[in-house]
Amino acid sequence: MSTDKAQSNVPIKMADPNTNKKPQKPSPMTTYLLGGVSACTAELVVYPLDTIKTRLQVVGKKDVGMQRDGMVRTATGIFQREGLTGFYNGFSSACYRHMIYSGCRYLSYEFLRENVFKRDADGHFPLWKSMLSALSAGFIGQYFASPFDLVKVRMQTEGLRILKG
Repeated sequence: MSTDKAQSNVPIKMADPNTNKKPQKPSPMTTYLLGGVSACTAELVVYPLDTIKTRLQVVGKKDVGMQRDGMVRTATGIFQREGLTGFYNGFSSACYRHMIYSGCRYLSYEFLRENVFKRDADGHFPLWKSMLSALSAGFIGQYFASPFDLVKVRMQTEGLRILKG
């Protein structure tokens, strides 16, 4: 008696190697939106930690009635005083920032890579060109997104301002 399993007769579709179709590049708007939406999704997960970090940075030693606590006590305090939504104060501004920053960064990188630095004659894109493209794209994205960082921090610390009176 054989222990071999019977193989399925279902044919597997393989890509035809004779077709020279390149994958279609997404439109600039699609690139922009996907970059922003993916960054907002990531921010949704880490934003409560950012709020706790910001609160810890803002509370000074001289603040009356406020003391520097660790992350756990700060998180507990936010939850007790402001509820779950207290962790997400300023989230809208963070999303606007990420839509601008990540969208501009992705678009800038693609533009710089394809139109400014360009590939070598052999079709490769060297590391130094990639690094310059990324550095420039990050600068461009941050330039346009910086005002939203200020708004985000002010909204995150709103709960402290209310506590102080």
